[in-house]
Amino acid sequence: MPLPLEAFPDSPEEPEISVKITTKANPVGEKSLKPDSLWSQLEKSLKRLQWPRVDLFYLHLPDHGTPTGETLRACHQLHQEANFVELGLSSYAAWEVAEICTLCRATTGSCPPCTS
Repeated sequence: MPLPLEAFPDSPEEPEISVKITTKANPVGEKSLKPDSLWSQLEKSLKRLQWPRVDLFYLHLPDHGTPTGETLRACHQLHQEANFVELGLSSYAAWEVAEICTLCRATTGSCPPCTS
C-alpha cells in the first residue's frame, strides 16, 4: 500500500513504515458465516485491496444460523491457504468466545485473538 514519503522530507534515512491490513466477515443481509459466504467476503476484500492476504480476518458478528464448527473449519482452511495471518472475533458474548476457543484448541491447538 503506497504511502506519501514526502511527509518525511528531512529524514536522513528512508523511514520504516508498518501497516496492518484487516477485513471482516459480516453475517448481515444476504451474507452469513457459512464457508461459501466467508470465502466470497474475504475474496472480495482481497481484490479491493489488491493484496494477497490480510493480517487480521475477523468475524464481526455471530451467525446463529450457521454452526460454529462449520465456520471455524472454513476459517482454518482459508488460513491454511494463506489468505490471512490471524483470526479475530468482534461483538461475541463471553460464552461464545469460550466455545470458539475450546473448538479451536481441539482442532488447531490455539485460540484466535479477540477484538472488541
